[in-house]
Amino acid sequence: MYAEIIVQELKTEIKMYQEFCQFRISEENRQRNKGIDPHVGREDWISDKRAVLHARMRERRALSTGGRGLRMRIF
Repeated sequence: MYAEIIVQELKTEIKMYQEFCQFRISEENRQRNKGIDPHVGREDWISDKRAVLHARMRERRALSTGGRGLRMRIF
């Protein structure tokens, strides 16, 4: 029961993490296909995507809580 509640609470974060992982794989493959080492400059393109996803998570969290902070406390 608690696991279901936690998964529901983290739904947005889980979705954003899955999107991040897919982006990382796609970008590495794209760079390899261009003959570029995907590890060169990796931190730059990863940090850019991470910042975008973090901003989206904060925005979604604010919308879902009406700006009140955490939606619910489990304990």
